[in-house]
Amino acid sequence: MSTVPTTTSSTPGVSSTTSTTGSSSIGGTNSLSSLSVNDFLQMMLAELQNQDPLNPMDDTQIMQETGIMSQINSTTQLTNTLQSLTTADNIASASSLIGKQITGTDSNSNPVSGIVSGIGISNGTVSATVGNSSVSFGDITSVQTAD
Repeated sequence: MSTVPTTTSSTPGVSSTTSTTGSSSIGGTNSLSSLSVNDFLQMMLAELQNQDPLNPMDDTQIMQETGIMSQINSTTQLTNTLQSLTTADNIASASSLIGKQITGTDSNSNPVSGIVSGIGISNGTVSATVGNSSVSFGDITSVQTAD
């Protein structure tokens, strides 16, 4: 759950704060997935600064929000680690293709067939070099031992 402070004023010079609560999930194309820990801290600080002094935020709510912040940070770190491991695994698998005959398609969907002379990585995508063409690791359709 996320709490977003909204400020209303009924008396000049005096403001009161109410908060609205909504539920949302983290991940995918959700706008919350792009929040950093810093963004979360800034929102929490703004919420604490704008709270009603006569009705302060509950300690358990602060602990919940701190826990959410920790979960977001942990999830981000885990995602980065898994992406690094996947890339390393793809590099290791692709390097075993050097000297082998492959068939696949290049980035323009043109068929490519030939002996792999090297591998490369661009924007996290591992590819095999065949002649002057580059075939993404996921676009390789067959592998054979070169004669």
